[in-house]
Amino acid sequence: MFVLTVDQHDSRRTTDRVPELIAALHDVPLRLRPERTAGDEVQMLADSADPVLACVLRMLELGGWSVGVGIGPVELPLPASVREGRGDAFIAARRAVESARRTSSIPVSVRTADPRQREQTEELQALLRLVGREVTSRKPGQWRVVHAMREDPSATQAQIAERLEVTQQTVSRAFTTSGWREEQAVHPLVRRLLAMLDLTSDRSMDRPGHLP
Repeated sequence: MFVLTVDQHDSRRTTDRVPELIAALHDVPLRLRPERTAGDEVQMLADSADPVLACVLRMLELGGWSVGVGIGPVELPLPASVREGRGDAFIAARRAVESARRTSSIPVSVRTADPRQREQTEELQALLRLVGREVTSRKPGQWRVVHAMREDPSATQAQIAERLEVTQQTVSRAFTTSGWREEQAVHPLVRRLLAMLDLTSDRSMDRPGHLP
């Protein structure tokens, strides 16, 4: 299982962005929906790699969030609310978000319950931060084109240009400089690493507080 624990940056000096974050994740197919757990912190649970990647990408695009991804077993049956969840994945997510808070560049960290997975965990974290660098460096004009491509992947650049009321050259330039094609090419690898870590997690670690 995957637990995501995220924390808002500088919440004492900024407005409460928890409702904005929860709204941004409304269509992601999570097993336990995102909830405010304490102050400006939000937690959610997923049982597959796709929603994990979707959540991380959207939080990076929003900006202003430290993202911790914890991977490992959780107590079953799952409760109705993520606030009642227990298990090693929750402990791993807590460690991950604490690490992300201390990260000055791309605030995404990954931790697993199984210490034997450390090398693969570090590889996944490095990959997510590399993707995050691409995501967080995009300018508003590039995002307009990226969003249009996401909404209609089959659309041509000419069609997108007409829709956005810009020139085809502008769309082509934004597409090239956004790094969107390169980012998309990395997504399958991120998903495979997430799934592998979940699949190879020590299933005997099924009691809360086991994480060393």
